[in-house]
Amino acid sequence: MVESNDYVYYERKEVDECAEGTDNCSPQATCSDTPYRFTCSCNAGYTGNGVTCTDVNECNSNNGGCAGTCTNSEGSFTCSCGADSVLNADGFACDACSTLYSGLNPSHNFGVYQNQCFWSGSFRTPRLNYMAAKQACQAEGGTLAMIKDEATQTFLRTHLRGTSGHRQRSYWIGLDDRDAEGTFLWNDGTELGEYDEFRSDAPNRARDCVTLWRTRRVARWDIMDCSVLKPYICQLGGNGSK
Repeated sequence: MVESNDYVYYERKEVDECAEGTDNCSPQATCSDTPYRFTCSCNAGYTGNGVTCTDVNECNSNNGGCAGTCTNSEGSFTCSCGADSVLNADGFACDACSTLYSGLNPSHNFGVYQNQCFWSGSFRTPRLNYMAAKQACQAEGGTLAMIKDEATQTFLRTHLRGTSGHRQRSYWIGLDDRDAEGTFLWNDGTELGEYDEFRSDAPNRARDCVTLWRTRRVARWDIMDCSVLKPYICQLGGNGSK
């Protein structure tokens, strides 16, 4: 309170309603403090006056800018591509695996899982030993396939059924214990982890490299001599580029 002659003035105290949580902004809005007041502004992906905010369906306008499928979500949206293409790093365009990795043929043996291209050899693709197969995948910017969970294993089982060469029973994958007996490492240097599908726990001192072995009903892993010639599966990229 301030006294001046015959008048009494009451000073108004500045209060930060945003910090104190006494504002009435929507949970989907941002509160901004200003002198003796506050403002509410809807966050990106929402529209309204700040006190009330509703989701914007970006897919309703030009398909959200997506080249493939646009999927709306609360406050956002995502783009996705078809079975033979991966989403570009820009988040909108789709890149065909066969175009990105033209050195791998046949082109129709590509499949996509978790926005990565997977390719498998056909009957006409040269069989290679483990190291040569690993180098062939690396030359395209990838690795031999790394099956680190059941979902990836299931994807590959299904994918291989629809490829040329689908009757082939085993393929090199990116797992070996060449550096230290019994210590299996994936091609990216990570350890095996808890998930494995080995057919046998028998000693394997003379065998260091792993194949995906499959029938029509099951898919398991075999430890093989690394010099054996076999088809192989490459795992390539993650953002539509090498």
